[in-house]
Amino acid sequence: MKKITLLIAFACLTTAMQAKIYVPGDRTFYPARIILQDGESFECLVRIPTFPDNAVFYKMDASSKVIKQTLKQRDEPSPIRYILFMPVDDEPFLIEYIRRIDDIDNVMKKKPKMYNTWNQVLIAGPVSLYTNYFGTSGTIKHLGAVHYVAKREGEHGVPMYYKNLTVENFRRKPKERKNKNFHKYAAAYFADYPELAEKIVLKLPGYETQDIVEIVREYNAKMSTN
Repeated sequence: MKKITLLIAFACLTTAMQAKIYVPGDRTFYPARIILQDGESFECLVRIPTFPDNAVFYKMDASSKVIKQTLKQRDEPSPIRYILFMPVDDEPFLIEYIRRIDDIDNVMKKKPKMYNTWNQVLIAGPVSLYTNYFGTSGTIKHLGAVHYVAKREGEHGVPMYYKNLTVENFRRKPKERKNKNFHKYAAAYFADYPELAEKIVLKLPGYETQDIVEIVREYNAKMSTN
């Protein structure tokens, strides 16, 4: 195993900033580097973890036996902090095991439901932005749902945007759940940048829930110059 400091691991996050959103459930084993909580790392082949069991399946090479890193409970800490996927014919992307509020509808609650899960890193900075993809099945055809989650180092993640891709019987267009409380709690979340918070409260164009990527980038650019 090769020793990697958390500083180097954090630098790896920037490689994922422009990556497309990954889709759990893909049973392909991709070339990857597993980075443990203590900074140790090793290269292997890894399958993208799925929700809600969060188990990590990996093998040291194509002919090796599959190893399963099981998490017995959704709130159980993981010995793995990051997995940096390096597809042969695609951009690398990085996922991190974080603790977060479960849903945008619960952000305003005093004691929101929390869980740990794998999230893809889209932006790394003073506020990092993550996303994860949920696919389900049932009588209603469900293409999946994408959560966008903001998180500061040492804090839990806060869902900011939920993009629902449900198509009933493949007749309806994809829907997006409305985040009615976004302007209130997003302004509070970014309150240390008053000008940005004011734009969110005033619901100016470009500062709505679906603009969370640009909002986080603007916030990070400001904080990086302070």
